[in-house]
Amino acid sequence: MSYIIGLRNFLLKVVYRVARPIIFLMDPEAAHYRFKRVGVLLGSNAFTKALTSLFFNYEHKSLNITVDGVKYRNPVGLSAGFDKDGELTSIYPSIGFGLAELGSFTGEVCPGNPGKRLFRMPKSKSILVWYGLNNQGAEKISARLKDVDFGSLRVGINAAKSNLTPEFNLQESIEDYTKTMDCFKDIGDYYTINISCPNTQDGEPFVNPEYLNALLTAVNEHRVEGRPIYVKLAADMELSEVDAIVDACVEHGMDGVVLTNLAKPKYNEEYVKEELPFHKGAMSGLPLNRISTSLFVMSIVAQEES
Repeated sequence: MSYIIGLRNFLLKVVYRVARPIIFLMDPEAAHYRFKRVGVLLGSNAFTKALTSLFFNYEHKSLNITVDGVKYRNPVGLSAGFDKDGELTSIYPSIGFGLAELGSFTGEVCPGNPGKRLFRMPKSKSILVWYGLNNQGAEKISARLKDVDFGSLRVGINAAKSNLTPEFNLQESIEDYTKTMDCFKDIGDYYTINISCPNTQDGEPFVNPEYLNALLTAVNEHRVEGRPIYVKLAADMELSEVDAIVDACVEHGMDGVVLTNLAKPKYNEEYVKEELPFHKGAMSGLPLNRISTSLFVMSIVAQEES
């Protein structure tokens, strides 16, 4: 069986190397949405799901893992940001994912930022993202997903604050988060509270300890029993800011943190400078790798020392 899997993976690698230059001829945001439509089609019936699984899926009991009481068939997950409206849950198990974090979802319908919003940086092995939390809003998306059977897929609900105005209002922002939590109270397996989107009009106000304490207090009031809550951290913070946020998460009984959101170019040295295509946005991929990995290692060391 391992030989067959190895041969399959080799053939897929060859196909990818042929297809990649063709895909790169497409506008990156257009490519994103076209492949989402392909995913919706593949997940629409049992035959295409089985065929997709034949090419991409892999099952082994050694991959089973339990985290915070949630049992995952494997630890391979899709992070928030790709499936912004939760449209692809039917196909994820067939392409090998054990979990998928949907969203970010906001309390209100959010069109995102105007203009071109996705840029390739191939020399830097990165994508510059300027989406701005575009999604259909928590009410519409939760109504569509409320009766969906996710099967073996574990689902995370990523909640963020609507990106509609540059003016920050603490109470309205908190209510935006909790509205999403309430809409999805019967959907999914865990929550992620996204306080770190780098592409919003009013910045990242919940880095402020006073605001964060108010938010996490409200989040706990809307907690669903048996469902972990994680807080997603920004990539571009001083260690003192990270420590303050982690301390607040511990104080309020959060189950963990997600490391990390995207990296802003002005705080980053790990990309090809002349390749930067736009003066706004934040980077995924290799420029983010060291930051997230370093924070992860530090968190493990701190846990062992405590």
